[in-house]
Amino acid sequence: MHAIEYSLRWLEINAEAIDRLNVYPVPDGDTGTNMVLTLRAAVREATENPSDNVDVVAANLARGALLGARGNSGVILSQIISRLAPGLHGQPAIGRAEVIFD
Repeated sequence: MHAIEYSLRWLEINAEAIDRLNVYPVPDGDTGTNMVLTLRAAVREATENPSDNVDVVAANLARGALLGARGNSGVILSQIISRLAPGLHGQPAIGRAEVIFD
């Protein structure tokens, strides 16, 4: 959870800069904001349903992200989070090796 909470904090700090990058397909300036709202929902779901089981935490993060997804960027982020869950199945813990893509 620490890595996800850190990611949320990073997004919160940088949301405005990401919003300014948002020019396609519509320059509505909400990409960073939508990603923050989506990740907040994921963290909230995992925090409200705590577990020491990686499978349960990953499933809760995915559920929270999907139900809380906002805008296109939020839906895309929710799908990334949901696709991490199967790859973490059976892991005793989550570390760098489990989440860094080569």
